[in-house]
Amino acid sequence: MFDASHYPLSRRDLFALALGAAVAPIGRAAAQDQREFTFLVLGLDTREQNTDQRSDVIMVARVDLDALTVRTLSIPRDLYVEIPGYGYEKINAAYQRGLTLSSDLDWEIAAGLTAQTVTHNFGVPIDGTAMTDMNRFPAIIDAVGGVDVDNPYAFYDDTYFKRGFPAGELHLDGADALVFCRIRVPDGDGGRVMRQHLVLEALLQKLRQPDMLARIPELIAALNDAVKTNIPLDVRARLLAALPTIQPENLSFTNIEELLWSDYTSGGAWIYQGDWSTLPGYVQSWLAGQ
Repeated sequence: MFDASHYPLSRRDLFALALGAAVAPIGRAAAQDQREFTFLVLGLDTREQNTDQRSDVIMVARVDLDALTVRTLSIPRDLYVEIPGYGYEKINAAYQRGLTLSSDLDWEIAAGLTAQTVTHNFGVPIDGTAMTDMNRFPAIIDAVGGVDVDNPYAFYDDTYFKRGFPAGELHLDGADALVFCRIRVPDGDGGRVMRQHLVLEALLQKLRQPDMLARIPELIAALNDAVKTNIPLDVRARLLAALPTIQPENLSFTNIEELLWSDYTSGGAWIYQGDWSTLPGYVQSWLAGQ
């Protein structure tokens, strides 16, 4: 496991976790001259607001405003990690554990513990979090008029969804995009993450269009309930200003699944394991573009 002593929780962080009453641990304060940011992107696979909510989509995105690059790395939800204060569990349980610290199910407390878990295991400090869930995700896609993706191969889920998608260019509305991002039959979590990346890239490309850029204030107001974020307003303004200049070739996506292997906990739960002597270094280097 990564040596967390290099990235210890501050006494303030520990106090905030104990009280479940602060949001400061979620992101670092952004200096005015800061030109590089690392964000946590979470997607909740939940239908109701309760303590049994888990972040089944976990991405870490590095935005470099000088190089005009965005590098996004997905972390499998079943990766076995150390959740600070709770021991070893699947990483998607960190959000749920965070909710137990708050009497009113404060998402920022839950996201804060998830961010601390990423930092604790990978040595990657987080500047802010953006989050949605499967109920609200379709509204985001529909608000921009759908997205266009190039599906690399046809697939069909004959188990849960009972539907599939052909290979080639697809236009997806919100409902279709949600199914496209959730299906993992027949190609597993790796295929699902690949499709999530395709939709995210398509969404970013759609937002770069001049007519969409003009609608950004309207979209932000309309989607206020669909996306929760603690990214400071001034940072959001700088990101939006840079959006038109970020070219498609400067968007990079990866998944660490091929660096992991299947295993089981002592209780019989299926998990991913990794080589923690090399995995944090790989993640840090990839996000840095090295």
